[in-house]
Amino acid sequence: RTHGSIKGIPGSIGITNEQLLKLNTDILVLASLENQIREENALDIKANIIVELANGAINSKAEEMLAGKTIFPDVLANSGGVVASYFEWIQNIEEKTFRLDEVENMLKEKMLVAFNEVIMAQQKYSVSMREAAYIIAVQRIIEKSVD
Repeated sequence: RTHGSIKGIPGSIGITNEQLLKLNTDILVLASLENQIREENALDIKANIIVELANGAINSKAEEMLAGKTIFPDVLANSGGVVASYFEWIQNIEEKTFRLDEVENMLKEKMLVAFNEVIMAQQKYSVSMREAAYIIAVQRIIEKSVD
């Protein structure tokens, strides 16, 4: 609050975005810009778990280079906001108001179902979480078009 950022806090050091990506951490959360992990820096990523909150934070070639790491893709990791917007849309259409705890419970239920579906597809098809999410999406489109 005093400095308006973490700059200037005693004991802190400034680093670049590229340095941040290369830190020896367990988890790396990509939460701001797309295309942060690319072929040029993918092999420098030390984190074994990567959470892609920003859309397209990892490009496809870099993702191949990150084989062996657990990547929670953007399509799954940041979809909670979209689901919450859906609940807001329902409120408007049905002219009702959900309590905060109702929204949290509905969101938790939807996200757990989605996560479990992705994990099951990942194991069934031996693919990444991103590919598993895409498989589920394509299967749903096919099912709806047959109906």
